[in-house]
Amino acid sequence: MFGINLGHLNLFVAWVLLAWLQAVPELGITGSGVKFWAVQFADDCVVLLPTYDKANPHALLSAMNSLVDTTGQHLNTAKRRLVPLGALPPNPPLPSAIYTIPVSTTAATLGMIFQQHPPTQQKQK
Repeated sequence: MFGINLGHLNLFVAWVLLAWLQAVPELGITGSGVKFWAVQFADDCVVLLPTYDKANPHALLSAMNSLVDTTGQHLNTAKRRLVPLGALPPNPPLPSAIYTIPVSTTAATLGMIFQQHPPTQQKQK
């Protein structure tokens, strides 16, 4: 008889998820010449999208649906959020959702808070 630590099994699922994401060219961001697809801790994952326009969330949802069909692993829909970071165009305002994913200015995950800050204005001298 032997036991399996399910925590290690969760790490395998996280590794499969990252490999799955890396196969989707619309996903990931590049910084300092290196492409990053996600931030992960244990079985939690924050997927990085280069923009929040409809093409990138659609690519993510399509990849996740394929992953569900292949592995039976599902997204925790209560945790899903799109949080645009960086400079945003002034108009139009952020939509409330893109497809079925709520758009938010803040989200807490992996022990961190991701938050969209309005641009700061420099004071004139």
